[in-house]
Amino acid sequence: MANNVRKYNFSGDVPSKETMENSWNNLKLEKINNWTESTNILKNEIKKLYLNGGIEINRYKIIENNPINYFIFKDRCFVENIYKNDAILTGMAYLKFTDKSPKIIEKEFYTDIYLLAGYLAQIMGYGGAYTKGIPQKDSWRIATEFVENEFGNRFEEINFYSVGIINADWFYDVAWDYSYILADTTNNEIMFMDITDTD
Repeated sequence: MANNVRKYNFSGDVPSKETMENSWNNLKLEKINNWTESTNILKNEIKKLYLNGGIEINRYKIIENNPINYFIFKDRCFVENIYKNDAILTGMAYLKFTDKSPKIIEKEFYTDIYLLAGYLAQIMGYGGAYTKGIPQKDSWRIATEFVENEFGNRFEEINFYSVGIINADWFYDVAWDYSYILADTTNNEIMFMDITDTD
């Protein structure tokens, strides 16, 4: 795995467990609603393919811009903690968690997004439960344009998580469930992608 380019060169002591817990408890996120046309195209294509489900993409900015963010992105409990944030629970209420504590499984983790375009192209190339996928060259073009225009091809500045959300009624719990977290360590932004369909 490649090492991320970090915005901060933090030379102080590693924060204590109590400091990190306090940072998570007080983490303030602001929803970002401006998207490139490439994202709209990606969403529209997947919506057409995943007829009984769909796709949701959300992005949040960490409001405080300080060195502790470096450790938030490095935290091994990042996935577990980020879904507990009130802004996430409110802004992504469509997930319909069945209890107050989201249950998340981290399936894969990469310190870069080199594979992201491939994953998205595969989703569009294979299609949904009742639809045939789009041509390979089109799926690859849409996926790579999304990565280029939303992230500026800053592959090694984004942490990439593939997760399973266990207790969310939005998903159908079959083969077409996908959840990705893209944590931009340079811009202090976090993007969530949720995709589902059923037969």
